[in-house]
Amino acid sequence: MTTIDLKHYQRAVISLSMILAPLAMLIGWGFLYQKRVDPAPHMEAIANNVEAWLYSHLFFILAIALYIPVIAGLYHLLRYKRTAYTDMGVSLTFLGILANSGQFALDLIQIPMAMSPERDLVNTVLEQASGLPLIQTPFFTLSIGFFIGVLYFALAIGFFVGLAMLLVELLIYRLAPRWMSATAIIGVLLTIFGEVTEWMPLLAWGMIWVGMASIGNLLRQNT
Repeated sequence: MTTIDLKHYQRAVISLSMILAPLAMLIGWGFLYQKRVDPAPHMEAIANNVEAWLYSHLFFILAIALYIPVIAGLYHLLRYKRTAYTDMGVSLTFLGILANSGQFALDLIQIPMAMSPERDLVNTVLEQASGLPLIQTPFFTLSIGFFIGVLYFALAIGFFVGLAMLLVELLIYRLAPRWMSATAIIGVLLTIFGEVTEWMPLLAWGMIWVGMASIGNLLRQNT
């Protein structure tokens, strides 16, 4: 069985990351709220809220980077209960980190596109490009945009699925007080299934932050 022998400074980094990673994501969604409630089309809404779009994605990138030591911390807590389920959760989470990192970088690239006087032309070109067929048969056509969208969604959602799997293991094995794991799990589920209003991500990430920060503090004290 693989175990991780964490030194004091490593525990401090992981504990701090568990507090700051979901907090950074929560702050990012707070900035993004201004753009989300803008009724204008996507590119125009970005142009109307450039600073909100920029700051939100900078916080998102910071958060996704901090989640690397967070996953290491969860793995450490599960080291004596490690199963194939644990490894699957870690793998899905890291795939999600890669996918979301790429998405956040692409979102930042949209800023100069949104500010361009040729914004409408850029939109038209992108829409036409995404509609190009990747696979075409007499029975169905698979467009490039649809394929990329499904692939990204599958990888990005893996972050939340993998994180939920690890947190469920903490709950099952009682490696942290149940309310901590349960609060974070509910928050993760809300991010997957509950984005029905503009404020839902704020509630979801607020719950994840409360649960994860509490687990991080527990790791710092008891590991």
